[in-house]
Amino acid sequence: MIIYSFEIKPHSTIVELHGSLPSGEVYASTLDAKPDFSYSLEFFITFILKPEQLPRLVMDEKLFPDQLDDWYRRIADECAVEASSFLSSKFRDPAYLGGINYQYETLAEELRDHINGFFQSIRIINIIPRKVEFPDLELYQRAKEQYLALLEERQRIFIEETREAARKEAVEENRIKTLSRYGELLSKYPILLKYLALESGKVDIPAEIFLEKVE
Repeated sequence: MIIYSFEIKPHSTIVELHGSLPSGEVYASTLDAKPDFSYSLEFFITFILKPEQLPRLVMDEKLFPDQLDDWYRRIADECAVEASSFLSSKFRDPAYLGGINYQYETLAEELRDHINGFFQSIRIINIIPRKVEFPDLELYQRAKEQYLALLEERQRIFIEETREAARKEAVEENRIKTLSRYGELLSKYPILLKYLALESGKVDIPAEIFLEKVE
């Protein structure tokens, strides 16, 4: 029987996340100060291999003692990627950040629970925040509301202008139809010109009615 000896010790990785709240730059453009709604996070994560997982790793993943360091590095990279994905999802929801009231300890606890549930072979020992920069969420919300109000006002103006344009088009169309009927009538009964002149003394008739009728 071959007995393998594994040295189980903690390993660490650093998770960095930098970005901006959803539509942050767009919302900021509505405010005179043009605030920065970006965020920057760095967490130092320490984890360790669960001893009870070793038999499975040896059988399923063919993990041997001389490969343990490479395995740790791979898990550290995967852990950093998953942690970044988890944190990004949280920062896409400003309501969540407002709900935890800037408590990065709460965020770290939820991250630890997520990583522990995602990786069955490791256990998170601790997560230490090295850098936590949150944007002003109240200002972000105010900028968002102002931007949405601006969009609503632009939409209202657009609808009014569209209705006015349609009204003018309808008036012009009716005017053309009226002139066309006048032209047809006077072309058919030219004596009406003399009658109208006698009745009113002076009649201003639009020039359009003298155009030849196109059959």
